[in-house]
Amino acid sequence: MKSRICRSLSITTVILASLPLSHAIAQTNFAPFKAVCISEESIGYNWRDGRWVRAMYPAGERILVQKLDMDAYRTKPLLEQPILCFKGLADTSKSIYEDRGCYLVKDLGSAKTTIHSEVCTEYFDGKKPIKIVCKSMTFLPRGNFVSSPEYADISQNPPGGLKDSLALSVGSCSRLVD
Repeated sequence: MKSRICRSLSITTVILASLPLSHAIAQTNFAPFKAVCISEESIGYNWRDGRWVRAMYPAGERILVQKLDMDAYRTKPLLEQPILCFKGLADTSKSIYEDRGCYLVKDLGSAKTTIHSEVCTEYFDGKKPIKIVCKSMTFLPRGNFVSSPEYADISQNPPGGLKDSLALSVGSCSRLVD
């Protein structure tokens, strides 16, 4: 058993050592940050009498987006850790690549904490960020955003005849200074 483990470790070491340096794995290009995104327009649908009806929603929704520093949370109590996140690693040798980051996305003033964080995908063209895609929004820390429902009930006959409303919002984000 011990020799089998040693053999597996040796093979893994040889494989990792044989990778060319041009395919070096680097940590994400986005350092931890906070941004506030404010909706400028919002439209959607409400479920009424068995069909979707167009609805207008007020603009001005404020969303706080925070990229978390995973290392800073490793020594915190379990209930304060972003438990669904992991450190992203990207192959930066390609001109366009993606990485993963741990983000807390919440309505400004919401009681959500780091335990509610999620893994978002960061897209880059070289060192230039293209977009960040989370469950319910796509954005740039200093740029535009689009938010949409994370979940949509498409059943024809929902329980109790009710469905959550669907809304699509657009707006812009501003990075906060720490």
